[in-house]
Amino acid sequence: HYRDSKGLIRKNYIADMENYYSGGGYCFDTIENAKIWFDDERVEWITNRYSTPNIQFFESPVAVDNV
Repeated sequence: HYRDSKGLIRKNYIADMENYYSGGGYCFDTIENAKIWFDDERVEWITNRYSTPNIQFFESPVAVDNV
C-alpha cells in the first residue's frame, strides 16, 4: 500500500527494543502530501491497531546520501 501513496519517498521503521517503543519516520515530497496520508481515517486505524500516534510534521531542507 506504500507504492500507491502520493508523494511518499520512503518510510524508516524505528525501534527501541529495550524500552518497547517503536514507530516510523516518513519522508514525503511535500508536507501537504504527508498531511493527506495522515488523515483522520488513517490516524484512527493506527490508534485501533497500535496506540494513539504522536504525529509531527517537519521540513527537511537538506538531505545527505552517502551512496
